[in-house]
Formats: sequence, structure tokens, C-alpha cells
Amino acid sequence: MTEQQSEFEARALTTDEIQALVVHVLEVHPASGPQDVYKLAHQAIMGPGHLLVDEDVTRMTLTREASALEMEPLEWESPIEIIHPGSEMARVHLRPYLRSGGSVQRLVKAMFKTQQIIAEPPAQSLAQLLGGMRQVLAASASEVFDLEAFDALLKEQVGKGFEAVHHSEAYREAYDPHYRVVLLDALAP
Repeated sequence: MTEQQSEFEARALTTDEIQALVVHVLEVHPASGPQDVYKLAHQAIMGPGHLLVDEDVTRMTLTREASALEMEPLEWESPIEIIHPGSEMARVHLRPYLRSGGSVQRLVKAMFKTQQIIAEPPAQSLAQLLGGMRQVLAASASEVFDLEAFDALLKEQVGKGFEAVHHSEAYREAYDPHYRVVLLDALAP
């Protein structure tokens, strides 16, 4: 394990950071459901690993996705969305990133570098973040967010070993998400 890997693993989010993250997600993406909040936590800890086969396949997949996009950024879409303030894990939204001169090649390299840095994060880190998110969601007493469905999803995912999931259909319809997850340090030139 490299020093960089152990630094990443050691950065747990504070209660205030978790609360700010949950509030941000539900304000910017109010159509977020349990699956989408789980996906955010999974990406924040586990990074892009589930998407990575090899660089050529990843580059071809991303190039194909980017070429099919209408490049006008959506109202809510910033180039970078921090999803783990402690490590600066971020979603890089393709439309504004590419429009501002970002390259597919650089993004693919950043994805692989991110996974190399974080290696295999312990599931315990994800469980802790999800537990913190659950506490924040329960305390918010939101009438919109389905806490019971979130609890059921968490129970299911514990049994499956915390698998990656897709965004909910409601989220996809509302936001047409196209992004990749990277550590900002890995994206820097």
C-alpha cells in the first residue's frame, strides 16, 4: 500500500461534511431517491473502479458517450461536483468539462490514476458514510425522501457486499447524468 493510498483511506467525513453533502444533493437534485444517495456514497468511497476494464475500452466507451451528447450544459451542471470533501473525490460532468476544453484522454487517465491511488477501499468506510447519511436523512424528517426504502436498500447492499448501482429512473429522466468519478489530484495536469 502506498502512502497516498493510506492517506485516502484515513479521510473519513465529519458529521458536518456528511450533512452538507446530503443537503447539497437533495437541493441540487431533488429527484434523488435512495438508490441515488447510495450511488453517491459508493462513488465517494469506491471511486470509478467498477467502470474500468482497460484504458482502450474505457476511452472508446467514453468517446462514444461524449460524441452522442448535446453539449449544452444543464442548468444545475457544473464541471466539477465534489462528492467527498475529505479526499476531493468528484464527479466530472462531461458536458461542461468537454466544452471547457477538457479531454477524454485526460479524464480516462485520471480515472485509472484514481483507482490506483485508492486501490480497494475497505467496505467499512462505505458503511460508515452510509450510516452517517442515514442519520442525517432521518434527522431531516424529509417528507419527500423515502427513508424506509433507503433502509431496505442498505440491508440488501450489506448482503451483496456493497455493489455499484445505477441511478434511479427518476434521476436519469430529471438530470440526464453524464459524468465520471475521479480524485481531483488525479485530474490535475
